[in-house]
Amino acid sequence: MSKFVRDIVIKSEMEGQAFNATLSCMSRSTAMKLSTVLSESGTAFNAENISVMEKEVAPYFKSLEGVLAEDGTPVTVEEFCSSFYFTVKFTEVLSEWLTRSMPGKA
Repeated sequence: MSKFVRDIVIKSEMEGQAFNATLSCMSRSTAMKLSTVLSESGTAFNAENISVMEKEVAPYFKSLEGVLAEDGTPVTVEEFCSSFYFTVKFTEVLSEWLTRSMPGKA
């Protein structure tokens, strides 16, 4: 049996609150796009490639649970992927998703 998983659940914490991000497994074409971006920049995350990653990653989100705005309403996937406020957590989730999407890492 393979180690392929359809959904990758990433558990993390932000400001004392636990949250879960569930993403579908990365497609081959997205992996190629992201590997090109990362190899050209020589680093995982910088100002030039973060916008490419935002656009590529958002469609893979199946759910984002436990991330709340100050008014108690849930933060949307779009807000989480594009708002500067969430940059550190977004990159942590992205890094984990990239790692776990690789064959043998899931």
